[in-house]
Amino acid sequence: MSTHTPGPWTTGDGSPSRYARGHAICAGAIIVGSAIGNGYPLGTGWAPDSAANARLMAAAPDLLAALIRLSDERTEAALQQAKDAIAKALLA
Repeated sequence: MSTHTPGPWTTGDGSPSRYARGHAICAGAIIVGSAIGNGYPLGTGWAPDSAANARLMAAAPDLLAALIRLSDERTEAALQQAKDAIAKALLA
C-alpha cells in the first residue's frame, strides 16, 4: 500500500490558489491536487464550490490523523485535534 503525501496541506495564503482550471491543494511547494467544482464547462470560470472542496481536500491529512488518534485514545487532546481538523475543513 502506498502512502499519501505528508501534510500539512494548504490551499495557499488563506485564499485558494488558482491553478490551471481550479484551486490548488499544496504540500509546501508540491501541488498534490486541484479542485475544479461541479457543473462549470472548462474555460467559464471556477464553480463556487471549488474553494470549499479545496479546503476539505487540504484538511484530509489532519482529519485522518485526528481519526487515528481518536481510535487509539479518547482524551480531551485527541478530541481537540479532531475539532481543529474539522474547523480547517470547514473554515480554512
